[in-house]
Amino acid sequence: MENRFKLCKYNYIHRYRDKVICLNGITGSFVVFKKLEYDTIFNKLIKEDSFPINYPSLYKKLLELKFLITNEFDEIAYIKAQNNNKIFLDTYYWLTINPTIDCNFNCWYCIVEDSNTLHEKIRMPDNIIGDVKMYVKKLISSNSINGIHLDWFGGEPLLFFNEVVYPISKYTLIEAKKTNRLYSNHITTNGYLINKKIIKQFNEIKLNSFQITLDGNEEKHNKVRNDNSKPTYRQIIKNIKDICNFVKEPRITLRINYDKNTLLKIDSLINEFSINEKEKISINFQRVWQVKRVEDDENELLKKSINKCIANNINVLHYGFKPGKYYTCYSDKYNHAVINYDGKVYKCTARDYNEKNCVGKLTENGKIEWIDDKIYKRFSANHFDHKQCMKCKILPLCYGPCSQNSLEFKNGVTEFSNICMLKNSEINLNSYLITEAKNRKLI
Repeated sequence: MENRFKLCKYNYIHRYRDKVICLNGITGSFVVFKKLEYDTIFNKLIKEDSFPINYPSLYKKLLELKFLITNEFDEIAYIKAQNNNKIFLDTYYWLTINPTIDCNFNCWYCIVEDSNTLHEKIRMPDNIIGDVKMYVKKLISSNSINGIHLDWFGGEPLLFFNEVVYPISKYTLIEAKKTNRLYSNHITTNGYLINKKIIKQFNEIKLNSFQITLDGNEEKHNKVRNDNSKPTYRQIIKNIKDICNFVKEPRITLRINYDKNTLLKIDSLINEFSINEKEKISINFQRVWQVKRVEDDENELLKKSINKCIANNINVLHYGFKPGKYYTCYSDKYNHAVINYDGKVYKCTARDYNEKNCVGKLTENGKIEWIDDKIYKRFSANHFDHKQCMKCKILPLCYGPCSQNSLEFKNGVTEFSNICMLKNSEINLNSYLITEAKNRKLI
């Protein structure tokens, strides 16, 4: 009798010491076997026609995790369907707000400065703050969403914390409570302007999720991220520690922007934090985008830095590999908007805030007037629906280029090699499997 099942083509297997690390790409399921267990199951038992009958529990579990699939199961159809569910059916609204595009730092690699973004060095005016509140109220009171996630961006949003961030957050929190909607609050900040008073206000508006950028150890960081030549590292480290100790249930992502020299002395940065503080911190290593990746298969210095973090019980996030997430970027979602300080609406925060990239405008009555043609083009197909992605073995680990990159590729603005997420990764699949297994305490 012919087997009614087969191995999923998106299984990733790596033998590591006395273990075998297994990842299923379409579910994100991680399992670590002893070598004898793995060889017995996958090289012997599943090849027997009677496997489902003799080992029903194991068979059912492997099907559930999608390491095994039925012969009729279409992996590509599954991937596309899961992506559509995340893009169109996720009713948790993600609202990015730029209180300003201005900043108190002048980092050489800044996307705002690099793209020559035209902006006034001002904050969001009071009338647009009022329009944002009206938009939030209409969103929350509708039946189209089950919650709202505020995402503060910029520029440096804390330049106008009391004028913009605090009042909109407080209003949103109150409205969410009235209608029993979910609510979360996140900020991307350089972390320099945080103080004890602001931390108290963070708790009042439930702002407990942070992305804070550091450029390596104290010497390296202060050369890049300074306040008119004034060092900032010590103050930012203090503020991170204060968040860990005084903000309720904090989640901190330390984004380490690195070039070829940043990672040489990563130990001193790791050692800044106590054991308790490290439990609340994840590190995301991001190569400065103007710096070309290393030409080797992997960046060995980056691998060593990742291993040092894990050895110190700090979780490491991965830019390229996102199994089980089913989409690439939050801006790919239909229920997402970026409201700029001037009331213009965008989908992407990694491009110039100009008329070409503008997809709508916030009106005085608290509505977004979308430019339909631009929205339709963005959402007309799966953003990874390219021949290069469809034949890629690791498609479900990255879900292809984001919708912005995909749109630019289709319009002939860029080459696919420039937007392939994993081609530009400096960590290969096997290294990722080892790192993630360690993150999950599986090895």
